[in-house]
Amino acid sequence: MSAAENCAFRSAAVEPQNQIMKTPEQWLVEIKMSLSDDLLTPQRRREIRQERLSLGVRRVRGHCYVATEAAYHLFGKDLGYVPERVRCADGDTHWWLRNKRTGHIIDPTVEEISGNFDYRSGRPGGFLTREPSRRCRILMQKVHSAAVESEPDLWRESVNNESASEICVAIS
Repeated sequence: MSAAENCAFRSAAVEPQNQIMKTPEQWLVEIKMSLSDDLLTPQRRREIRQERLSLGVRRVRGHCYVATEAAYHLFGKDLGYVPERVRCADGDTHWWLRNKRTGHIIDPTVEEISGNFDYRSGRPGGFLTREPSRRCRILMQKVHSAAVESEPDLWRESVNNESASEICVAIS
């Protein structure tokens, strides 16, 4: 585990007296647990509902942009991560974070991609807004609310059920 992974980080979105210390892995678990259909665009929501009915697609499907944006604003920016994206064969765009210095990848919705995904084909790209978007602010609020309400044992159980390979991908 790297030094960055061992450290706890503060969220700038929380008032100083209420700062929540978390590792990137903790933030990612909270982000995943807070994803919901209301965070999808209306068009994407219709598409995903159809896919879920026919394929049983996982709950993270269609959330890569907003989940990556939230991860960036909660901890990624402070740790030197930048957003990257790639246009997939099916016409969708997939988003994730890459550390500028180390090349380490954080993909909050890695479950939605299939097969041997090539992160090296990604290109740096900024988000649509400089500040967190409306959907990102909603997700970040859900994450903070969940963090305040959750019991430490519930968090430990969630982390124990998540493997590191489902959260981060290392590219050399």
